[in-house]
Amino acid sequence: MNTSHDDLAAENGRSRQLRLHASDAADLMKALGNECRLLILCALAAGERSIRELNEDIPLSQSTLSQQPGRLRR
Repeated sequence: MNTSHDDLAAENGRSRQLRLHASDAADLMKALGNECRLLILCALAAGERSIRELNEDIPLSQSTLSQQPGRLRR
């Protein structure tokens, strides 16, 4: 099989892009892999709510609850 330098360079570029996308997907899965964050996302699916309103449905301290959205934004 005869592979040109351009073919190898293009393959390396695609491989690099795949790794970047896989890394982004892994970060998203880590963020969603937390039960508290999933509860927050489910509660927010109906619309925007304050931490106090979320706290009425999600049994966490306000401190813990207020830290979680920041982790989801990353």
